[in-house]
Amino acid sequence: MLLAPMIVRYILLVSIYYYFFGFNLPTRLFYGLFIFVIITDIVPTLVVHIQYLFKNWNSVMVVDILNKIVFFTNKGEQKTIPFSHISCIKYYRSYGKGTGWYSFERYRYVKFILTDKSQIIITSVMGNKIEDKIEKLFGSEIVKEMRVLALIY
Repeated sequence: MLLAPMIVRYILLVSIYYYFFGFNLPTRLFYGLFIFVIITDIVPTLVVHIQYLFKNWNSVMVVDILNKIVFFTNKGEQKTIPFSHISCIKYYRSYGKGTGWYSFERYRYVKFILTDKSQIIITSVMGNKIEDKIEKLFGSEIVKEMRVLALIY
């Protein structure tokens, strides 16, 4: 779902380029543009996407609102966390959310910092609009931070 806009955008751009130039490629312009797009858009998007996939591969988060408990499973490890053990919730996103200028703008993650200083990270690969869902579920305000590239560290 997150990679779809990038794939559609570049298929459209290649189709337009082919329509106007066909197989007669002005090589310098084409290669320069190709390298620029790869460095500034495709590589950062793939790096963030792969990082998010590895972080939340087969992860499951269940929030029990009535009992105020979070059940989180990641890489075979299960955690049961009462809401009272969550000291802070931070939300990280890239600049330009919703502008469509670059492909990695839709990637974001939420970091739960627990009282024992451990962390749980939920990425946008797990679900769409995670920040809205987290705010509603926990009923508390999230500390929001923006970065050029929302890498997890």
